[in-house]
Amino acid sequence: MSRVTIEDGWLLHDGVGLGSAGEIYVDTSAQQRAGRRSGLVYLPTPHHIDILMAVGGRVVGMESKTWGDLDSSRRSGRLSRQLGTLLECVDVSVLLVRDRLLTSHTLDVRELWLETARWQAMGAFVLEGPPQDELLAGVLAAYCLWISWNL
Repeated sequence: MSRVTIEDGWLLHDGVGLGSAGEIYVDTSAQQRAGRRSGLVYLPTPHHIDILMAVGGRVVGMESKTWGDLDSSRRSGRLSRQLGTLLECVDVSVLLVRDRLLTSHTLDVRELWLETARWQAMGAFVLEGPPQDELLAGVLAAYCLWISWNL
């Protein structure tokens, strides 16, 4: 699997420029169209990595999940594949959980916490993110400094 790299201020995949390394890229789903919204650039990303950005000269790839999606992905085995893709294709891997775990959730909470611990043991960061895309750019910009301190 080919890596996403930074060269001369551009994010590249297989030698093809995705765009400026100063942008935050969000993978488009079938329902979204490419373009710029709320400080984010929406486009098809390599390997369908949910979020790509550059921090401190390194490529950061994020898998974005709600707790319910995290549980579903864990049960199906998709989560392990997604972590493997991140570890292989980017410099810094992040699991971004985009809602709060409420006691009203009918999820296997213990298994979800163990899964986040597995991600951390494999070298990934686990961070909390906002449920709304409109707030995502600001939160990710704040995390850039924190991530750069922890590289």
